[in-house]
Amino acid sequence: MTYFPRIAVFAVLVSFVPACTTTAGKRAALAAGAMLAAGGTGLIVYEATRDKPDNPLEEDFIGHGMVALAGLSLLLLGGVVAVAGAAGEVRDTAPAAAPPPPPPVVPRQARPLPERATDARSLQLAKQARAAALHFECAAVNIAIDELEDRDPGYADAVIAGGVVAPCR
Repeated sequence: MTYFPRIAVFAVLVSFVPACTTTAGKRAALAAGAMLAAGGTGLIVYEATRDKPDNPLEEDFIGHGMVALAGLSLLLLGGVVAVAGAAGEVRDTAPAAAPPPPPPVVPRQARPLPERATDARSLQLAKQARAAALHFECAAVNIAIDELEDRDPGYADAVIAGGVVAPCR
């Protein structure tokens, strides 16, 4: 019995070694199992070193064997918790890192509209197409250019050739 306390302390210390290289959840399970095992070991050591009464009628409420049994139970429970924690799949609750924000959009300069004679509605459609192209809203550009081609095909060709809607064409 003289070597038992030393072996028990060594076993508890060795049980902490795997906790250094695992995730936080597994570390917690290993630490809880090691603490239970340490408590059980303490009860067993206490029972082994405690003085035994000469008269069995003078025993306290909890008999000598009950403390050792409780210690053994804690020791086994600690081992089970530590092994289950090390072998089981424990998910960390840390939130995933947020993706980096997109780079800021550098404002582009609008290309000038062609200097050709056209009506006010065609000029307005060309301005709308140019503004939509600056924001890469190509569906709006296509709608405006299609309507502009219906109203003034020559001006629509000049707008396209001049690169006013180049990001979408």
